[in-house]
Amino acid sequence: VQYGSDGRYFGISCRDHFGVLKAQTVIQYLRKCFSQNEYKVDSKQGGGGVGFFMIFQSISQLVINIDVGKMTETMGLIDIRAMYRDTKSKSKSFNIFLKE
Repeated sequence: VQYGSDGRYFGISCRDHFGVLKAQTVIQYLRKCFSQNEYKVDSKQGGGGVGFFMIFQSISQLVINIDVGKMTETMGLIDIRAMYRDTKSKSKSFNIFLKE
């Protein structure tokens, strides 16, 4: 886990050394949560499917870097200069980068 700030954004990142997360899995979970009025938690082994949605709702920018079979890194940036009430109306950024 790494974190830091440049005075405008606070960033936090987490990296693993497996690279098994699939981009389609993240997109599927986010799509499922955005298309429903309430979170629908999956009752399966390996997660309920709402973690990325909760992260995305809490930050300004979400970046996922996947080096297939080697590494997955998830980064979140929070605009710390904005007033909280203004963050609800601002657009968010979501990016997935794959290296195969």
